[in-house]
Amino acid sequence: QATDGAVVGNCLMATVRREGVKSPTHQAEPQMERPPPKTIVPKQQALSVMAIDSLEVARQLTLEDHNLFRQISFQDLLNKKWVEEESSHPCGVGRCIQRFNQVSAFYVKTIIMEGNLKKRIQVLDHFIVILSRLRTLQNFQGLMQGLGALQSAPIFRLKRTWDGLSKSRRKQFLSLTETMSYSGNCKGYRNLLRTLSLPLVPFLGIFLSDLTFIEDGNDDLLPGGTVNFAKRRMQAKVFRDIENFQSTRYNLLEVRAIIKLVTCPDPIDEDFMYKRSLK
Repeated sequence: QATDGAVVGNCLMATVRREGVKSPTHQAEPQMERPPPKTIVPKQQALSVMAIDSLEVARQLTLEDHNLFRQISFQDLLNKKWVEEESSHPCGVGRCIQRFNQVSAFYVKTIIMEGNLKKRIQVLDHFIVILSRLRTLQNFQGLMQGLGALQSAPIFRLKRTWDGLSKSRRKQFLSLTETMSYSGNCKGYRNLLRTLSLPLVPFLGIFLSDLTFIEDGNDDLLPGGTVNFAKRRMQAKVFRDIENFQSTRYNLLEVRAIIKLVTCPDPIDEDFMYKRSLK
């Protein structure tokens, strides 16, 4: 029940703070009360993602991703709640997952629906630059949204489009995929995360994977009926990491129109996307 979840969540955080479970240290970059950078928005009324500077697109994606990440509560993470919840009433984790899918769908749909090969190459090129900007802004959730889209079957099979990219752009894309490689349980990404300062948006999927492993691989009670405190400490360690990444906001200005633009709220017809990608 919700009340029980709140109690367990509070107990877990009390455990990690009392026992001093180690987490990577992330220092926030000194802000010095600096004003946020000016937005880079075209004067034209009808916005197009191709007309918007890649840096500004990345900034807006980062703001939205971090705002949603900060809404995740410890109760959302207990007992794999995000797996069984109703999609019409998602918890904080569910809202992040929905956003992830919507942005990924935007990338796929925008590329696939461009029928002109030359323009499609330009769209793919622009999107890779946006992903590079997301990496610079330390938005790894946003980076994975884009990588997942560009590595999906409908996009990956667009050989002529990929061949049309410059060598430097293809090399840039390969470097981004290596950053988020799943090899060795995402060892490279995990090590990188320990070296970075706040603010940043971590890839939520890693936390969910870790929590699922802890939940499925460890009983709540030990033989004899005693509480498995080792399991609770492992959970609390993950919760503390999340709390740390939620603590520092980005010093950026929001442009709601761009955030809405880079979202595809409707599900993609996979059969249609497949047939379209064969053309």
